[in-house]
Amino acid sequence: MAFPCVVCDQHVRPRQHALQCEGCSKWQHRLCNTGISLVEYRRMVNEEIDVIFRCIECMPAEPDAAPEPEAAPEPEPETRTKYQRSQGGLFSLWEQLQDGTITTSFFLRAVGHMYDIPVPDPEPEEDTDSD
Repeated sequence: MAFPCVVCDQHVRPRQHALQCEGCSKWQHRLCNTGISLVEYRRMVNEEIDVIFRCIECMPAEPDAAPEPEAAPEPEPETRTKYQRSQGGLFSLWEQLQDGTITTSFFLRAVGHMYDIPVPDPEPEEDTDSD
């Protein structure tokens, strides 16, 4: 799979937990606000339960939802999209770290890169031979 997640815009890669939308066939990482727990996801993969998944773009609005009180103005769409991407990217990296598909060092570098934090290369270990 090399499809972008509808939430974070990061690629959905093999071995990542993701769901395909029944409505539009787009992919969404499980950790990108699907509401699907790890236990539920594993049961779905093992075909123990059948779930019709709708991505955030296809999810119907709740008709009985009470009107929300007026809140602070929404962030600009570009800012909101940037935040969603970084949040989704962070969740995706965390999931890969937990699955053991990336190292802690790689995880920390990627997070540093996401937030423009300079992360120096690890210094090579010096020989401590005292002959």
